[in-house]
Amino acid sequence: MWNGYDVSGSVSATELVFSVPVEPLMDISYAIHAEDFKTLWNDIHKSKDEAMLEEVDNLFQCLAFLQTL
Repeated sequence: MWNGYDVSGSVSATELVFSVPVEPLMDISYAIHAEDFKTLWNDIHKSKDEAMLEEVDNLFQCLAFLQTL
């Protein structure tokens, strides 16, 4: 995921696109500034070795909450 990813430079936003398997098919697009995404991930991710499923779930729960603000 974001382990070791360097956001310095001209990255303006990170866009996540999800396809929801319901009828009618839906695509959901979500954009967040790369530095904000990295900060959020660093706050959630505790291990230096690998990303845990619980951490990834927490990341997406936080993104879903931020979308409601």
